[in-house]
Amino acid sequence: MAQAHHWQRASLILLLCGLGWLNAACGTLPDGRRWGQEVTLCPGWERLGRAVVRAALDPGTWVPAGGALAFQIDSWDRNLTNWAARRQPIFGSREGADEATDYLVGALLGAYVISGLATPSGEKPAEWAWAKLKGFSVGAGAVALTQASTTGLKHAVGRTRPDGSSNRSFPSSSTSLAGVYGGLTSRNLDYLPIPAWARTGLRGGVATLMAATAWSRLEGKFHYPSDVLAGMALGNFIGIFLNDAFIGANDPNVWVTVQPTSKDIFLSLQWAY
Repeated sequence: MAQAHHWQRASLILLLCGLGWLNAACGTLPDGRRWGQEVTLCPGWERLGRAVVRAALDPGTWVPAGGALAFQIDSWDRNLTNWAARRQPIFGSREGADEATDYLVGALLGAYVISGLATPSGEKPAEWAWAKLKGFSVGAGAVALTQASTTGLKHAVGRTRPDGSSNRSFPSSSTSLAGVYGGLTSRNLDYLPIPAWARTGLRGGVATLMAATAWSRLEGKFHYPSDVLAGMALGNFIGIFLNDAFIGANDPNVWVTVQPTSKDIFLSLQWAY
């Protein structure tokens, strides 16, 4: 268990160090964008439609969702959980895996908060604080909606946990939180004036923490792979959807158009490249 603790703390330290060197003093980006400045309570149907499409097409949504479906083949779901719980190759014990979950989700929360604080939001203290308050309010709403949706699905599905302790296995609440924090952090990174390689590296670090969270739930025998993957997809979708709908997406390159005619309605998906 001591090794697991060192690994968890090291991952958090590395992530904080990676975010710590960001130029948080910059008030705006070259194109004038400021995080949280343009938060709206009435985004309109067109913006909501774009946000839904972008959230659904994000790899953090469709990749784990597809994985959750793939694990329904034969007995893959149960077999991988049994193997992970028996071998415990990373965390060493069920208790260690359970405790690691808290550290990992906490690290992802920290990544979201730090990345949000690091985004440009204005030169003056008052406008900076107001923009941050609005931006983090959207994030809090995404977290609350994710938790409510996860709880509702748990009650509706009623899947028994691998250890038989309850019927609240699907989806995993821990990975849904990891997903929403990861999705929000990924969007925040778009606002940071950093090189593309640095943004990619930070996203990789966030993805690693999310994957480790999912694996910890398997080693602890609390969930099946489809539970953790579905939770991750759900959280990521909600985080990106609310962010893009209410804060605003950067460089929106995917949108949906509806063109009614006298006989039909044409729905088209368009993107820029």
